[in-house]
Amino acid sequence: LEEGHGHLICVDGSERSFKAVEIDANIAARCNCPISLISVALDQESLAEAQEYVEKARDLVHAMGFGVKDIYSTVGNPINEIIEQGQNYSLVVMADTGKSALKRFFMGSVAVKVLEKANHSVLIIREMG
Repeated sequence: LEEGHGHLICVDGSERSFKAVEIDANIAARCNCPISLISVALDQESLAEAQEYVEKARDLVHAMGFGVKDIYSTVGNPINEIIEQGQNYSLVVMADTGKSALKRFFMGSVAVKVLEKANHSVLIIREMG
């Protein structure tokens, strides 16, 4: 992890992704790493929703007393967009899907695909309980 490059936290509107924002914001703050947020819409019609997700995540981080360097909401394939933007960061942070191992095996997940294809560090936060 390179100092100053920061964490890119992915949000998809799910409760799990907002919990990942909360968990990693605390981690990033401890190492004085800048926090950026990204949400990827599958199509132009969903872009406003993706923008709402990153704004809600930014508000959550601010409520925790931390700053947000950048927010991104874009349209495209989530796997490709996250990997592309993630190259500018020391760490890409994502929530797990909440799917069972069997469902992940057959259906895959964005988090697992990013982990497999990325050329940089990826942290998948799995909330237990």
